[in-house]
Amino acid sequence: MKVFEDIFFSFTFGGEVASMAAAMKVLDVLETTDALVRMDANGRLLQEGLNALAREAGLQDRIKCIGYPFWSLIKFLDADGKDSLLVRSLFTQECVKRGVLLLATHNMTAAHDPLAIEQTLRVYAEVCKTLAKWLGEAQPEEHLEGEMIQPVFKVR
Repeated sequence: MKVFEDIFFSFTFGGEVASMAAAMKVLDVLETTDALVRMDANGRLLQEGLNALAREAGLQDRIKCIGYPFWSLIKFLDADGKDSLLVRSLFTQECVKRGVLLLATHNMTAAHDPLAIEQTLRVYAEVCKTLAKWLGEAQPEEHLEGEMIQPVFKVR
């Protein structure tokens, strides 16, 4: 930052050091504790657990958790294997009703403990069973209690 006293440089958070201090503390924690090992293990439990629950409910072709243990993505698919906003909307709706707020990713942190993973998987189990029933119906969209999720970005 000393160099910036003598030159003109413009950026949004110029001179703001709180974020840098926080980042340094995070790096310290990651280097001196077992946080990374725990995040990896909990991420694997969540990812493998959701995939197993989807399989048990017969939804292995409709719900897939992919990616890395630290950051995994839940894919919601229609019967043809294409992204499904309906399946995603129903899954999200039912998770939120049971106390689990999610987008379509698992962003693991050192604060996630085995109890949080267990509670999340318990909700996922209930939701997978519910969705298996609904997706077997002629019009599963009738179970939506609000508007369907819409994409933020559109590719043309």
